[in-house]
Amino acid sequence: MCWPYAMQLYIPRSWDNLEYPHCALMRDKTCMPQGARYHEKWQIVLEHIDLARQDGVPHRAVVADAWYGNVAEFRKGLAERGES
Repeated sequence: MCWPYAMQLYIPRSWDNLEYPHCALMRDKTCMPQGARYHEKWQIVLEHIDLARQDGVPHRAVVADAWYGNVAEFRKGLAERGES
């Protein structure tokens, strides 16, 4: 069985510089929360894994597409957490 446990709004890096009028305009136009900031996608995934483990959510494996597999920091983060 597969089901979503947590979600987080992904903010493009180009939308996270409030000094640029275009960035502020796009954030306002899309009603983006003021506190929302850019994070690498792989960092968001590791944070969600940590949250699930903290909450005792049972799981057997972490499944991701090839893009994540190409990110050495992500693979290292999985290994540090003992995840396969």
